[in-house]
Amino acid sequence: SGKSYAGVHKIFAAASTKQCIGVRRSNMENGAEVIIAPSGNIADQQFAFEKVGDKYRIKAMHSGKYLTVDGDWKNGTYITQSDAVDDRLQLFEVIDAGNGSVKLKTDKGFFATPMVGSIKTASRIVIWQEKGNYNQQFRLTNAQ
Repeated sequence: SGKSYAGVHKIFAAASTKQCIGVRRSNMENGAEVIIAPSGNIADQQFAFEKVGDKYRIKAMHSGKYLTVDGDWKNGTYITQSDAVDDRLQLFEVIDAGNGSVKLKTDKGFFATPMVGSIKTASRIVIWQEKGNYNQQFRLTNAQ
C-alpha cells in the first residue's frame, strides 16, 4: 500500500540539509554505532531499503550489515548494525510524515530517533516512542 521506498538512500535529518545517518568511522563490525554525521560521499551513509512484506530491512552499503534494535524494546535502546537475522529487530516501517519526510517505525511502536532529539554530529540513533519535538522525521534521497 502506498509508495515503495525500495532502493539505496541517504537518510537526512528532516530538520537539516547537512546532517544524515551514518555508521561511525565506517566500522564494519556487528554492534557498530549508528550516528548523525555531516553528509559526505561515503558508503557508510548509504542505505539499501529492502522490502520485506510491508516493512523494510535497511542495509548499510559499506558493510552489508543491517540496522538493528540492539537490546530491549524501551526508550533509548541503541540502533546498531548487525548481520542479517530473521527477526523483527531489523524490520522498519516507512511512514509518510508529509512535507517529503518519513518516520522509521520499528516493531512495538518505537521510532528511529536521534538521542534526546539532537541532530548534532555523533548523536547516537536510538528507539523512542513517538514524540513531536524529537526530530523523528527524516528525508530519504536517492544515493545511487
